[in-house]
Formats: sequence, C-alpha cells, structure tokens
Amino acid sequence: MPLNLAMSAMSVLEFALWTTLGILFWSKRLDRRFPAMWSYLLLRALSTPVLLLLLLAKHAIGSTTTASSSILRLLGGVSG
Repeated sequence: MPLNLAMSAMSVLEFALWTTLGILFWSKRLDRRFPAMWSYLLLRALSTPVLLLLLLAKHAIGSTTTASSSILRLLGGVSG
C-alpha cells in the first residue's frame, strides 16, 4: 500500500472515529457536564476533513513543491 494512500485511509478512519465519539458523547448528554471535551471533539470533527483535503491537494499538486507554496497556490496566491 503506498504511503499517501495509507495516510489518507488512516485520516478517514480517524475522522470516522472522532465523529462517532462526538455523537456518542452528545447522545449521552455529556456535553453539559464536560463542555471543554465537547468543544475539543467538535474541533477535531470539523478540522480533520479540512486537513485531509489539504493533504490530498498537496499530493495532487505534486511532491516537489513545499506545503506552504501548495497552500498559497490553492488560495490563489503567488507560487514559489
């Protein structure tokens, strides 16, 4: 299994686990008892797809560019 495919699969699995944990946490009404943990779970569930998309975009642009120039290129900035 190629490394980038393995990383993508692990990221998708991690996203599914964090989302499942957040849903279970919310369904048991633990968000009222532990608001900081609920905020952390929500942050993880929202940020993981964004970071996964950036990882996939970096791979699509090419492995010779740096991460910062890839992000700038995605955002429409100047490429380096």
